[in-house]
Amino acid sequence: MMQGIADSLIISGSIEGVNCDMVIDTGSNITILRPDVLGRVSKDVDIDVQPVDSLLRTVTGETTPVQSRGKLAFQVGNLKVVHDVWIADVENECILGLDFLISNDCVVDVQESCLRIGPEEIRFKGMTATKKSVCRRVMVAETWLVPPKSEAITPGMLDGDGSSEEGWGEISPSKEPGLSSDILVARTVVDIRKPIFAVRVLNMSDDERIVREGTDVASCEIIDSVTVVGKTELGSREASDELPEVVKKLYDRSSGGLDDSQKSQLYSLLVEFKDVFSESSGDIGRTSLTSHKIDTGNQKPIKQQPRRLPLAKVDIAQEAIKGMHEQGIIEPSSSPWTAPIVLVKKKDGTNRFCVDYRKLNDVTKKDSYPLPRIDTTLDALAGSKWFSTLDMKSGYWQVDLEQCDKEKTA
Repeated sequence: MMQGIADSLIISGSIEGVNCDMVIDTGSNITILRPDVLGRVSKDVDIDVQPVDSLLRTVTGETTPVQSRGKLAFQVGNLKVVHDVWIADVENECILGLDFLISNDCVVDVQESCLRIGPEEIRFKGMTATKKSVCRRVMVAETWLVPPKSEAITPGMLDGDGSSEEGWGEISPSKEPGLSSDILVARTVVDIRKPIFAVRVLNMSDDERIVREGTDVASCEIIDSVTVVGKTELGSREASDELPEVVKKLYDRSSGGLDDSQKSQLYSLLVEFKDVFSESSGDIGRTSLTSHKIDTGNQKPIKQQPRRLPLAKVDIAQEAIKGMHEQGIIEPSSSPWTAPIVLVKKKDGTNRFCVDYRKLNDVTKKDSYPLPRIDTTLDALAGSKWFSTLDMKSGYWQVDLEQCDKEKTA
């Protein structure tokens, strides 16, 4: 948040009976209280605040330790509520974050200079003198090719002399951009003291787009200072509480040779993507990015008779069907389509449950989707030092079928 704007979005309130100024900050995910305000709470008031091992990270990347966390009684206008608050050494007495605003149905009305909570209007305190907002154009510093359906980090620079003596700037899309409508520019905060900075450009089209040097792509508004908490990072003592056990073990195995900063980054990454890890053999997950279609045109349903299984394999088939049903892979059906099951023995002696879909495949229109060339993929890795490998738990079962095509797989 820009300091000038933060100065104007201030209301009066109290926490556990202590009056203080509260900065309304829609850029903060959490509500923060300065330690000296908590110290003014009467000794007769019983408050529940517990020490925590956490860090708050600002949009500049700087971190501030959190001293404690607890639930405290807030009064804002006529609203009285107990709310979760983090105690940290910040500039303002209290920062009302998005968590407070959302949970209490608050509306920030900048035009009317008030905070609305239900029918009540709480006026912002008097505006302080602020530096006049300075806005400059942002241009592409080098011609750049943006692949289709992709984002590129392009080099940008300010118009005129380039860099600025000011420290930070907020990049926003230009009202009259020099880009086509299918090219989007992300809002970001950049260090404009540097002659060249990163501009995030997204190509929404199905074709390559060239962003040429000197193209006006965005505007940059000078920010007096950056003081807002943009992200919460939990310390190592909370890792076991926040991560599933299988991911916790992965964190323990991977963090041995890392310093504290790297451990914090690794932990934040695992927390962000903890839902993509399979926790057990039955946890296969699903993707919502695409779905599988079986285009059979006007073909009438094909019904095949089941094949008789050896008695020794009947129990094996029943057990496999039960397991797939419990995992949500299959469901009961009264489909006019049927295909026989086949148990195929694998090299290790176990049986693979298969369905003979050859007749279905014969009437299905085939996709001609080009697979990437191996040599092109390897060339793209040239010069890299670190490589990631990812594998699906069971890719065949992790893509949903279109509802209208499910009965064809009976």
